[in-house]
Amino acid sequence: MNNPVDIKDWYLSNFGEFEKRLNGGKENSIHQKRKTALSNFSKLEFPTILFDEMEHSLIVFINGRVSTEHTDLLNLPEGVVVGSVEEQTKKQNENFLKHFGKYADDNNHIFTALSTAYTDDGAFIFVPAGKIVEEPIRTNLFY
Repeated sequence: MNNPVDIKDWYLSNFGEFEKRLNGGKENSIHQKRKTALSNFSKLEFPTILFDEMEHSLIVFINGRVSTEHTDLLNLPEGVVVGSVEEQTKKQNENFLKHFGKYADDNNHIFTALSTAYTDDGAFIFVPAGKIVEEPIRTNLFY
């Protein structure tokens, strides 16, 4: 995968393998949104500019799973929840289900479409009304 076209083709052709690993997750309430997002992803193009580094709270993923052992969160206000999408999906967390796939535009943004299509685990961040998180929250991926 040397260029964005190769990467995009890889994600499109491997979605079936992703579905096989869901262990019944194809039947849960968010799977249709994943499939719609994959269709949107197929129509969009990768941008050419990436984000700069910064000081931050850190959520670490190892082999696609949140690693609480390696995650380091800085000064979260009371009531703010930072954790795993997989855990919230299993719990059928009301805040998670209420907001999943509702605000990010997977019709016009390629990374949003890709992320929604392949949602299995990820970072779940809930900030109650009136709370402010001073430090940025960043993710690092390790395979």
